[in-house]
Amino acid sequence: MDFDRNNLYKKASCTIEEVNKNLNQLKLNVFDEKSEINIFILKVKNEIDIIKKSIKDLKQPFLLFIIGPGKYGKTSLINSLIKESFLEVRDIPNTWKLDSLVYGVDKKIEIIYDNKISRVYDYEEGKNIIKNEEVKFKNSKNKIKYELEKYKNKEKVSIGELKNYKKILEDMYMYKSNICEIRYFIDKKGILNDFVIVDTPGLNQSLLENTNSRMLDYYNHADGIIWILDSQNVISKSSYELLEELKHNYSIEKNKDNIICVVNKIDTIKNKTKDKQKIIEKVNFLYEQNFKDIVMISAKNAINGILNNDTNLIDISNIKSLENSIEINFKKKSEKIQMKSKQQGLKLMSEKIIEYINEYKRNLYFEIYKLNKNKKNIKEKLDLAKIYILEYVKTYISFENLIKNDINVEIRQLENIINKKINQDFEINFKVSICKLKKNIKLKALIEDYKKINEKKDLYLNILQNKSLTNKYKFNINRFIESLKSEIINEVSKVLEIIEKNKIYEIDKSFRNRYTDFEVIKKHMQFINNIYDNVVIWRDKNE
Repeated sequence: MDFDRNNLYKKASCTIEEVNKNLNQLKLNVFDEKSEINIFILKVKNEIDIIKKSIKDLKQPFLLFIIGPGKYGKTSLINSLIKESFLEVRDIPNTWKLDSLVYGVDKKIEIIYDNKISRVYDYEEGKNIIKNEEVKFKNSKNKIKYELEKYKNKEKVSIGELKNYKKILEDMYMYKSNICEIRYFIDKKGILNDFVIVDTPGLNQSLLENTNSRMLDYYNHADGIIWILDSQNVISKSSYELLEELKHNYSIEKNKDNIICVVNKIDTIKNKTKDKQKIIEKVNFLYEQNFKDIVMISAKNAINGILNNDTNLIDISNIKSLENSIEINFKKKSEKIQMKSKQQGLKLMSEKIIEYINEYKRNLYFEIYKLNKNKKNIKEKLDLAKIYILEYVKTYISFENLIKNDINVEIRQLENIINKKINQDFEINFKVSICKLKKNIKLKALIEDYKKINEKKDLYLNILQNKSLTNKYKFNINRFIESLKSEIINEVSKVLEIIEKNKIYEIDKSFRNRYTDFEVIKKHMQFINNIYDNVVIWRDKNE
């Protein structure tokens, strides 16, 4: 496994960028915020945002937590680690705030207040604010000291009573600053490239609630902890109390892999070889089960050697052993742990997004199947309707069908009536004529009768002629009916086409509102597949 933080950050950032590009392309064809595609986009975006926030840690320095009782040389130790006399050694130990040293090109001070609001000041302005707070705090400590001495001199009191009274005085007079942390940004590379160094108040101090809460949070997130002891007081009561507090509050037994014990002030040991060995044996005996490493140094010699470019002082300070221990036990280990954690996070992100993709594609493919099936059903039903209507038109809208029980019947009845009438008149007239002949009717009357017969004959011929005209009208009507049928068929076809288009439009609209335009479904799927290709590498890389 490659433990290059920068390389992992670049690769993960590239994945995030590509996924976001494809999500943005998908979002261009979102038509409803409640759509399946928009829900999918939001779910994937949420995973991407989580991992994006997480991998920012790869660009951030680790957290190095310096902890220990006051006056054990924490300030000198920090100065020797950053190789600059930056922090001032205080007359009174810091008990009211956290000091953090952060790398920054611009030298400035950020002050975090107890309401979690922070303000950034230029370096000199920030120092003046801090100095004023220090004065107020120092004055309150002096007031408490004065009242305590007055109480002690006035009455004979036990140690227990004196402690209780001191607590009362602290509650009454101790200055409570609204500042809980100060961050110093300095343009000093080296250890600050890899760590933010947090200088804490002593755990055995009476801390303000906001400061204590923030310190606990730092401790729980610390990548490395330096627990500092004084070589002259390795078995002091305060050190034991500190150790017990560490065990009680921070579960030191469980987290000892990221704690180094630093025994400072070895320069004060008189018999360098013999006494140093005794101290080492004593420290190992007392603390070896509680810490990953125990290093003995002289922070004073270290910072003096660095400032004066004295390699001999630097060597005898043993500061390099501490730097090596920090490199091995904190930096490399933290990098390994962080890389493993981030890669695991990338794997989980990948698995979740792949799960979202598979679920989305299953639903999408099923909806496409339903869409095509519905379109096919609509077409089939409308085709059947069209066939039925056309058959109906052909069958019932015809001249023969319209008149076979009406016009033809009437014409035939009329023909029969006329023929019958003609025959009756002819027979009557013929008989009358014979009778008249027999009775010697005048020729004139006979001629009149003949005229009547001819009139009847003409009437019959006229009827025959009307029948011919009827056939002609029948032909014209039939031609009109055929034209009408053609128009009906065309109109029916148009109406059915409109119905089909409307139904298809409603289906496509429903699909579009849930997913996207069906016309761009291929591009849509390509964007989905692009997302899959970009995230699957993190799943496979960790298998």
